[in-house]
Amino acid sequence: MSEEDSLEASADVKLVVGLGNPGSEYANTRHNIGFMVVDRLLEQQAPKVRRRCQSHIAEFQVDTRLIFLQKPLTYMNSSGDAVKKLCRRNKIKPSEVLVVYDDLDLKPGRMRIRFGGGSGGHNGIKSISARFGSGDYGRLRLGIGRPGSSADVADYVLQSFSENEKDLVEKVVDESAKAILMLCNEGYRAAMNTYNGVTVGCSIKPSQELKEND
Repeated sequence: MSEEDSLEASADVKLVVGLGNPGSEYANTRHNIGFMVVDRLLEQQAPKVRRRCQSHIAEFQVDTRLIFLQKPLTYMNSSGDAVKKLCRRNKIKPSEVLVVYDDLDLKPGRMRIRFGGGSGGHNGIKSISARFGSGDYGRLRLGIGRPGSSADVADYVLQSFSENEKDLVEKVVDESAKAILMLCNEGYRAAMNTYNGVTVGCSIKPSQELKEND
């Protein structure tokens, strides 16, 4: 499915994957913001969580469609193993998957929804694309910014959010959950028009353009 086809399609997401690392030591780190968003959906939709396919998974309904929520427990670099296993078990196509993850190239507070694309150097996305044999699936990228020149990226993404960042992170997680529900209900184009180009926490009106450049 091309990106244009995905934008024109009605809501067809069947699996929302939040990326992160399991364990309390990683719970509030920048690399785990995908987990945080899925946790917020779990709170709001109140589904029962169970362990299956090397993941914590749950289900909720949008109209008559069942949607899975997944937190892979394989650690970030092997996320694709768990995602592929769940998709195979439930006959979910890559084009029906939406992955939520952190992005160094977006400023904190920025969100980007798109269909398809490369990994941007993100190891979780690399793993999923390798297991699918394609990058043709949906993404919700959440900005965490880059560290200063003296900081190491690997250390930076595994650091907890600072006290100054926590209010913004809460707002981003809330808005991301809303964006996912809109995407599931109304499709990619509606969600992209509403959320792409917006800086969460600022009084910027939603962009009506489908731009991918910051």
